[in-house]
Amino acid sequence: MQAQVTAKAPTRTLLTAFVVIVASFFGATVYTQRASQRIDAAVETIVDNTSPSIEHLAAARGEIHHVQHLVGEYIRARESGQPVTLEALNASREILGTEIRKYLALPVSDRERDGAIRLGSMWGRFDALVDATVNQADAGAYAAARAMERADVRPTSGQLIGVAMELVDLNARDGRELASQALTWRHQTDSIAILLDILCVLVAAASVHAVFRAQRRHTELLVTHADVVRHRADELESFAGRVAHDILSPLSAVKMALALTARKARGNTDIEPQIERAERSLTRTASVVDGLLAFARAGAPPDGSAVVSVAPVLLGVLDEARAAADASTIELSMEPFVDVSVLCAEGVLVSLSSNLVRNAIKYMGDGAERRITVRVIMRGELVRIEVADTGPGLAPQLEGRVFEPYVRAPGLKQVGMGLGLATVKRLAEGHGGAVGVRSVPDRGCVFWFDLPSASETLQAGSNRRGEITGVRKLDAG
Repeated sequence: MQAQVTAKAPTRTLLTAFVVIVASFFGATVYTQRASQRIDAAVETIVDNTSPSIEHLAAARGEIHHVQHLVGEYIRARESGQPVTLEALNASREILGTEIRKYLALPVSDRERDGAIRLGSMWGRFDALVDATVNQADAGAYAAARAMERADVRPTSGQLIGVAMELVDLNARDGRELASQALTWRHQTDSIAILLDILCVLVAAASVHAVFRAQRRHTELLVTHADVVRHRADELESFAGRVAHDILSPLSAVKMALALTARKARGNTDIEPQIERAERSLTRTASVVDGLLAFARAGAPPDGSAVVSVAPVLLGVLDEARAAADASTIELSMEPFVDVSVLCAEGVLVSLSSNLVRNAIKYMGDGAERRITVRVIMRGELVRIEVADTGPGLAPQLEGRVFEPYVRAPGLKQVGMGLGLATVKRLAEGHGGAVGVRSVPDRGCVFWFDLPSASETLQAGSNRRGEITGVRKLDAG
């Protein structure tokens, strides 16, 4: 439970950090885009409206002065009889009208709407007064033309210039405000971006710290777990030694009792076969105990001088397990093979193979097809012994842990402590071999162990009870 909590804590921290970082980047992007849009809008307003308005109004102001001057010059030239035309005056009036029309064509803000209306109205009045003054001069009414120029044209031009300057000032203020807002938005955007970057760095640092702590805690748990496993292994080794030692004495007594019974029952065809079977089982049990006791005392891989022939051991194991298999209506068989020898004591091989066979019988389940097959496969310098069953198979989460001590599938009704397969693994690896399992859910399992092959094999083609014939080899890998 502690390991699960430790594992969940950094997961939640990393998930939270990921969400915060993504939200920060997303928020920074959205805020930057909106700020950029506002800045772009302000710049566009300055470039496309405010600045052109000031340019057109300033040009119009200069042309108003020029038109007013040309009107006075035209009157004086006509009155003095000098040759004069309206070409210059009309050109200046055209420029003035163009500049004012261009200004009025631009978007007008609420603040300058009244000024723009007054500018257009006053420009129309000024243009009409210029026409009237020129007409007076063309008609020879020079005094009236001079009076109109002084009393009407000049004041109106001054008013028109005043309105134009008001609008220039208004647009200049608008431009400054827009520029100031754009600058403020830019500073705010930079500040927000820096804050979000700092937040991301802090969150990332917190995540790294959490991962580092989790990794350190995980390492501590692994070390603790390794210590517990070693402690349990030592306990198991000590337990195996004690049990083996305690069993040897009762086995000796049983062996003596069986020998005495065999002498008394000599000639009894009904009892003698049963006593012989009991003696064989007792001999195999003693060899298992001897092998466990030797292994427990050694505490390390045993001496490789022990050699045992595989065929008689497996035949004995199957013969002993047949009663239990028949009771569970399980077909028990062994595929033909050329007998070989392996580097271990007889008791070790008995323990290895009988554990797997009993395990297959015990967990066969309720399937219609009920079969257990033992195979012996040559694998280079190793001999592989497989026990294949047609049971329910292993759950995927157990396949990698089934050889660990005390590991059992949840919900099992069979009695056990989960030490049988762990014993197989310890014995096989202690003798330079290996163990493994291949499982297909609802189709069965194949448990196997490898042991080093002895240098000599029994004569090829030997036939023990007519069951050990033929050759079976496994491809590399």
